[in-house]
Amino acid sequence: MLIDSPFRLWWVLVGLLLIGGLSACGEQQANSASAPPASTVIPHSPTPLPTLVPPKNAQEVTVTMGDDGRQIRIKPGQTLLFALDDVLYDHWTITIAGPAILAAQLNAPLPPHAQALYKAIAPGQTTMIAQGELKCAKATPPCQIAPQDFQVQVTVE
Repeated sequence: MLIDSPFRLWWVLVGLLLIGGLSACGEQQANSASAPPASTVIPHSPTPLPTLVPPKNAQEVTVTMGDDGRQIRIKPGQTLLFALDDVLYDHWTITIAGPAILAAQLNAPLPPHAQALYKAIAPGQTTMIAQGELKCAKATPPCQIAPQDFQVQVTVE
């Protein structure tokens, strides 16, 4: 086929560019659908975090997502307020390995964005594990992001 005018040549080039751009876009979209974007991955630090020791006069210690993997030292009578991610997560289930060391304060009023309050009732060491339910897992279609488990070691002394 012979192109007889510069105007037709221009439209042919525009068409080729559009077709090439759309096919590249489709390839990128297909590749990204197989794996979640890198921004959804929450890496764990290979080096342990320093032990969290609150001031002696502090009655409450707030535990956040940044404390994942941390050791926390508190005194009997001090409380742990769990304020974990409530943007991505709908509900958190917190499990304590040593319920004789920390007691859930079930009737205590909680500030906004907090999930639970625990009081140190006896000396000892225990592990607290929190498992969250992702909000997007209930969407249609559900997200393909694995929920992050959260864990802290608590020593009451």
